[in-house]
Amino acid sequence: RCGPPGVALFQAASTSPEDRNALGQKIPGSHALKKLMVYNNNLGPLTFHAWAKSIKRNPALEVDLSENPGGDQGMASVSGYISRHWAHERLDLRAMEYGAEGCRLLAISLAENNFRVITKVFLSGNDLGLQGARHLALVLDKSISL
Repeated sequence: RCGPPGVALFQAASTSPEDRNALGQKIPGSHALKKLMVYNNNLGPLTFHAWAKSIKRNPALEVDLSENPGGDQGMASVSGYISRHWAHERLDLRAMEYGAEGCRLLAISLAENNFRVITKVFLSGNDLGLQGARHLALVLDKSISL
């Protein structure tokens, strides 16, 4: 049993078959699945935890989990993986129901990422509040790429 539907999706995504070259040979470390769009599906923190694990296994996988209620708990799962394994310029975290604590964790993650890759962050539709905005402002103030 895989658990909630979102968890099953990410388990499958992280183990998708390897791409093949023109000769039909497997390309080591690649994945056939390139994009997983599951926005607005009422997927909660367990799905965010599964997403976090899939980031490590398949960093090239483009995911849209916006408009799902991951909350601060979901951000806690994802933030550490963003700092170490994120491979995209865009980080879309819209309408995920996180607040100041989620922003704090995200700010730490963005700072640890050193903005190597991330140039766009989408945060609308969350309850950042003044404290959450302050956490992010401290990091954004130091960024030359965001």
